[in-house]
Amino acid sequence: MEVRKCGMIVTLLIAANSLFAGTVTVTPQQSLQGAVDKLQPGDTLELADGTYYQDFKLRSSGTPDKPITIKAKTPGRAILSGTMEKTPVFEKATNAIYRTAWSRPRFKSPGTDQIFAMADGRSIYNCELWSELTDFKGKGQRDPHDGPCGAPRDGFFVNVAEGNLYLRVLGDVDPNTRKVLISRPTAGVLLEVVGQQHIVVEGLRFEVAPVAGVLLSTTRGIKGVTRENEAPSRNITIRDCAFLGCLVGVKAVSIFDGKDASPAKGTSDITIEYCQFSKFPTFEWERCGTLDFRPMHSPMYNSTLGSQAIYPAGTATRWKILHCYIHDQFDGIGSAQTVDKNPALLNEFAYNLIHRCADDAIEFDAVEYSGIHVHHNFFLDNMTTLAFSPLLGGGVTVDRNIVYHSPEYAAPWGVIFKFQTPNGFRGKAGQRLELGGMTITNNTFIHSKCGVQWGTGVPADGGKYFRPDALLADNILYANDYHYFDLYPPIRQGFTVDKKNLCCGPTLRPGRDLPEGFLATSDTEPFVRRDTWRWDVLPPVLPELAREAKLGPEKEITRVNFAVSEEYVQGIVSKLGLPAAEFKGQAAKLGAVPPGTEWKFPRPGPRWAVGDLALYHPPFPPSLDPWWVGFAEQRSPERTVKIRPWLCDFAHKRGNLARWATITASDVAPLEDNPSFRLQRDGYAPGNVVDDFDHTVWRFKGDAEGKAWLEMDLGSEMTFNFAYIQEVVGIARMDVNVKRGTEWVTIHSFDMKAKPPTPPYHNKFNYYAYFAPTTARYVRFAITLKPSAKPSPKAKSQEPVLPQLNEIRLLNEEVAQ
Repeated sequence: MEVRKCGMIVTLLIAANSLFAGTVTVTPQQSLQGAVDKLQPGDTLELADGTYYQDFKLRSSGTPDKPITIKAKTPGRAILSGTMEKTPVFEKATNAIYRTAWSRPRFKSPGTDQIFAMADGRSIYNCELWSELTDFKGKGQRDPHDGPCGAPRDGFFVNVAEGNLYLRVLGDVDPNTRKVLISRPTAGVLLEVVGQQHIVVEGLRFEVAPVAGVLLSTTRGIKGVTRENEAPSRNITIRDCAFLGCLVGVKAVSIFDGKDASPAKGTSDITIEYCQFSKFPTFEWERCGTLDFRPMHSPMYNSTLGSQAIYPAGTATRWKILHCYIHDQFDGIGSAQTVDKNPALLNEFAYNLIHRCADDAIEFDAVEYSGIHVHHNFFLDNMTTLAFSPLLGGGVTVDRNIVYHSPEYAAPWGVIFKFQTPNGFRGKAGQRLELGGMTITNNTFIHSKCGVQWGTGVPADGGKYFRPDALLADNILYANDYHYFDLYPPIRQGFTVDKKNLCCGPTLRPGRDLPEGFLATSDTEPFVRRDTWRWDVLPPVLPELAREAKLGPEKEITRVNFAVSEEYVQGIVSKLGLPAAEFKGQAAKLGAVPPGTEWKFPRPGPRWAVGDLALYHPPFPPSLDPWWVGFAEQRSPERTVKIRPWLCDFAHKRGNLARWATITASDVAPLEDNPSFRLQRDGYAPGNVVDDFDHTVWRFKGDAEGKAWLEMDLGSEMTFNFAYIQEVVGIARMDVNVKRGTEWVTIHSFDMKAKPPTPPYHNKFNYYAYFAPTTARYVRFAITLKPSAKPSPKAKSQEPVLPQLNEIRLLNEEVAQ
């Protein structure tokens, strides 16, 4: 009797255990797919420490109260890898290029036959423009905007005809002596959720995925599933994970049947939090290519690096991307659209650090209604921060964010906003469709290198770019270059820009770059001293990318703050004669961090990524206290920091001692002399030659003898030994003179009939020269013009081409060496 009773108890216990969630632990030697196929609602699959050279699909769903969980037993120590366990052996092909046999097709975007590779922890790229060794050496390839592309110094390609994979590792080293990881031919996606629901993924590391680390797909392809009952993935949580070297970290697939873009067809209720996404060193190619005058944007755009960290892809509702660290990507977060205006479907991107994207930090490409709220993010050193290109359906709110393009690590060009409607997006009658539905309020935008926006202009059909529901209000906007596609065109094209936005920067001209009555100034710098902005460049994170390793003398720069005082605002109000009562208390309404408020930004990325598990992140600019981005517990009391700028080619070009000189000249051409150039809003003022902007010029006529002159008052005695003259037109000779007492003494002569020097200043109209160090306050350029030439019969205008100068730069001995 007792025995029977015990047996009954055991049977009941076994039955009871089957009703509750179970935990299954697997090791790298066991089959992940086999374990996953057995999961039931409430179960947990626990991955022991180690590297799993496997990929798997999840075909079982959990329930709201019993989700299926896949997690690392020790957060951060379970790695899902898409690479081959054993890297092939390479043999030398030519110079620094090595090869190995490879039968897979070359890179083809965005299919599943892609290859991804890493070397020494770096993502190296495979460009679809390359198929021959001559391409791989950088010969023949051109960027449509920037001319010849830089040679790939860390990349690979597949020659299909030969059946070889060619590889070049940064530093021109033998790849057999480095840790090289190449994706296995059968890998594409590491973890695919095949249209399932109520899944939790946490604590894992995803490394080297040729398509995606996690793919949220649909039930298409499962037995018994038709197009009518196909379902997307929903109710998925991905937290505390790292995605390193993945073409896309998390990618979603929506259901499309040609016309229906309803919320029912898309992924929904997706939470991605406390994750890190990196394809380091993608941003370094963009930045260093520009600094070295060897652009790499086009090769990257067409390569395995030219993709997003997170791609909601089409219809997406209730996506929450929170507390993530996204860095060294091409694009950060891709486009999403709710289609339906129901606020319950809203997507939320908040408390993320988006750092060093080589293109767009967030891309709002959406024809339908977007339904996105972007708030309390920190955008650091991205090429383009907010890409509204196009945003036609509207539904985007951007508030309480900080954008900082630093002097030290930002790329030399780039913008805060991209407003653009591609020609393909037009109405039935061929008219340009208008952008709208953007509410951009209470943000702090600082661009130390370049401009506010690009993409707008005057549409050929005479219409507007923006609808009236595009609003910019209560923001702080600082731009070093207000003449680089400035803010005024959007205002003229229908964008509602409140006059109480604080607009500032050294080149801004109140009443000219902005209409009268705006809160605008160029006189004072509320953030960092004026002389620290444009040319204080720090070396690349990868020393091999530094074409010139020399550092300049140490200098002290101010650390950036992100708020302005009421006294600062009222000083502008008083100088401009604005109504004081109307702007009273405005400082407390401006930007992401008004005076008296606190910026709270928890450390982003996996919460386990500390100590010996800390993942690599690029250095933060010294001008930024790490506290602002959650990487320090307390705010530093230091208000200045010392740096040693990198004296690269860009520093040669930009470190201009004449930047703030007073300029006088023999004459200036009136606009009516050449109607085709009337878009020059500055006219052709002589001061344009020292404004450091490539699109403004001094245009003049000269006297009857073909002579002209331009004089600089540097403000004080300065020493220089290098002069650079950019875009010389119609000039035969220039003598550089300095004033000694009442006499002008020639220190150098430029013969414009001779062939210009070779790169770094590769434009055929650019000239530069070194000469003995010279100290002077007054410098005069005596100009001899070329004989007037008759206009070409094929020229659009039969008016004579007037002489012009774009830029004249003087550099001191420290920079010019």
